[in-house]
Amino acid sequence: MASVKWEAGSDTSIATTTLNSLADDAKDVSSEIDNSTDLYLFDDVEWHHATLGGTPTAGAVMELYCVSIELDGTGYEDGEDGTVDPPSSNLVGVFNIRASTAAQTHMLRQVPIPNNKYKYVVWNKTGQALASSGNTLRRRPYRYQTG
Repeated sequence: MASVKWEAGSDTSIATTTLNSLADDAKDVSSEIDNSTDLYLFDDVEWHHATLGGTPTAGAVMELYCVSIELDGTGYEDGEDGTVDPPSSNLVGVFNIRASTAAQTHMLRQVPIPNNKYKYVVWNKTGQALASSGNTLRRRPYRYQTG
């Protein structure tokens, strides 16, 4: 009988300098991710920020949305450009931010991803602006393998 294991891809940064000084209640959109060839099933997504402009209140979050390319490949779902709010059905997870100005790293595991092109949208709901540097959104894709 064959074993089923995880097969991980390379971890990559998908948003860095565009996150710098991101204001409270502002959104940032990652670079495009093309999964149409590799056909990974999941992402582990890591959020890291260096500092915040002030101490967030308890319950502060960074929301993460996934927006996919349209079926005909001509554009993206709402939320792709950062000016329109992504649909709540596209929320894939929330990074719970501690009430501290210190650097923080948070992970979302097993985020289901589409089999085509997509982008992540990060929505700052911390009540504070992000630092002017040191903010990153990274991903590591993976899928099942048998052997």
